[in-house]
Amino acid sequence: MKSAAASAVISSEALDEAADWLLRLRDGEADRQSFEQWRSSSPEHARAWARAEMLLGKIAAVPPALALPALDRPTRGGRRAALAKIGKLALLLGLLPAGWTAWSLMERQGLFAEYRTAAGERRELRLADGTRLTLNTATAVDVRFSPDSRLILLRTGEILVATGHDDAAGRPLQVLTRHGAATPLGTRFTVRQGDGGTHVAVFEGRVRIAPMRASDAARVLESGQRATYGESAVTPPQATDDSASAWAHGMLLADDMPLSELAAELSRYRPGLIHCAGDVADWRVSGAFPVGDAAAIDRSLAMLAATHPLDIRRRLSGLWVTLGARR
Repeated sequence: MKSAAASAVISSEALDEAADWLLRLRDGEADRQSFEQWRSSSPEHARAWARAEMLLGKIAAVPPALALPALDRPTRGGRRAALAKIGKLALLLGLLPAGWTAWSLMERQGLFAEYRTAAGERRELRLADGTRLTLNTATAVDVRFSPDSRLILLRTGEILVATGHDDAAGRPLQVLTRHGAATPLGTRFTVRQGDGGTHVAVFEGRVRIAPMRASDAARVLESGQRATYGESAVTPPQATDDSASAWAHGMLLADDMPLSELAAELSRYRPGLIHCAGDVADWRVSGAFPVGDAAAIDRSLAMLAATHPLDIRRRLSGLWVTLGARR
């Protein structure tokens, strides 16, 4: 049975005010007496705050480092941006439990992330400690630096990390995904979050990877190694090389790759879907293919058609592309 707070209709103004109090109390910018006066001034305020407390209860179940970024005090963008984010989430609470499901989906897709790239976009960042980040297509990250830690939260997609000099304060740097943590030990590496696990490839130095729910399964990857970890296990390391980071230079390198896998990779860089017909899905393909915006993917598809007996069929204004055997 739903509680009264969950089922009652509450105005967006009251929900926004509750979100404002949530942030101000969290940051120590409001005294408790003033808050209690606001909450008790009307039944609607009391219901709005009860709903905000429901949000806090939901977030309590989320690993702290991966909790709602909008509830963290922003390092830039000011209070107005933070309130805008929380205000939107407060409106979602008006739809509980459907609102929580919607928020979870948007959070998983990185819609609230501090830094994002669209399909086909690539972006480079230099963090305050000198660490360089390159975001691949459709990627979302949050950066959380505190006096004790340096966290890069990979919400979705793929990043190339090149660490700077040792941190003067001795703070560890970690890349967190929903599957666990990757801790670099002076290095250059990629992290890609997929549905089935997080993939890490190391090009310089070493990286310690640790599943979220099995710290005893942690493993250190050396330069030239890659592995995948889920929430409770790590795959055995395999050999890798700089071809795994070729996307940072606008290229995708295929070495005897199934055509279906190549199509899935190319599909990441454009809206819509690139699909393989069953009769060509297992064809093996090698080569260097441009990736980036939609024009680069069109060049790659043209290369495939020029070097293999393939037909490229487009539907739905080009959103649905099918690779099939040439008739």
